Amino acid sequence: MNQQITSLIHALENKFLELNGTEGKPHNMGGREFAWREKEIGHIHWNGDLDILFNKRIRDQLIAAGIVETHKWVPDSGWTTFRVLTPEHLGRAVDLLHLSFLLKTKKLDRARYEEEREQLLAPVFAGMDL
Repeated sequence: MNQQITSLIHALENKFLELNGTEGKPHNMGGREFAWREKEIGHIHWNGDLDILFNKRIRDQLIAAGIVETHKWVPDSGWTTFRVLTPEHLGRAVDLLHLSFLLKTKKLDRARYEEEREQLLAPVFAGMDL
């Protein structure tokens, strides 16, 4: 196992756990899973492939913008892949997990979604219909 990627996985999990009600746990395909209320937000494999679930409309926008790749095993789903191979990739990985988290929680806390979307996500994902 690559020590740098292992370190990045731990750093990513620590940042994700700062979001209220989230958890990290072993993933059934290896690596670590990121979840909220037992719902998977995404998971990262030991090779650095971060797979994150979005609805297809958001997934298509992220792929068109060159931010993520189509998931190689389930390309027609909402799953995406973002490679976390260097410390420079960590910030974008956190933003993507945060976006997926907000999209899953927005029905419960619409005000929080709107506030965080404007403050944190709009500059990162400018021009996208989130």
